[in-house]
Amino acid sequence: MKQIVKTSLAAGASVIAVVGLVLAPTLQVSAVSNPSSTTINATIAPVITISSGATVAFTMTPTGAFAESNGSNVVTVSTNNTLGYNLTLADSDATLTLLSGANTIAASANTFAAPALLALNSWGYGVAALGTFSASYSSQTDVTTSTLKYAGILATPATIKTTGAPASGDTTTVWYGAKVDTSKPTGVYTDTVTYTATTI
Repeated sequence: MKQIVKTSLAAGASVIAVVGLVLAPTLQVSAVSNPSSTTINATIAPVITISSGATVAFTMTPTGAFAESNGSNVVTVSTNNTLGYNLTLADSDATLTLLSGANTIAASANTFAAPALLALNSWGYGVAALGTFSASYSSQTDVTTSTLKYAGILATPATIKTTGAPASGDTTTVWYGAKVDTSKPTGVYTDTVTYTATTI
């Protein structure tokens, strides 16, 4: 004899189904790298600046046999150049004399290599301790005895300073002197010189 078993759910009962998830296995991928290097070259170009006073002015009153006077000019150079700079001096034109109308004071015959005392009625320049120039210079007005050495200006540049490193506000003092007697008429005698600063 068969027995029939009935199963019934009580009203309000919940049936919970559990669903199993089957996950696929994770694929492991290795990273691949291939480096490339780049060099950065930031080049700083050399620059240089120069300035000098506009005018060197001095007076001479040859009441005796002669009078010698001088004045100075400060040249200032700045550069970022690693090797430094050269500073040259030259007359700005081929006329080397100091001019006052038709009147002249001749450029000294003394050379850059052999500066010496000024001859009468001549003018020149000096840089302290450069080569065989005087070890030092000082201001003079109407002196009749001087030991200061000068060279005559040329149209060809003379190198008056060389440095070996960058410079900021580097100064060079250049002295200009003249020695005259009463044969020279009164007046303002003028010439122009040019300083040139060049990176090495």
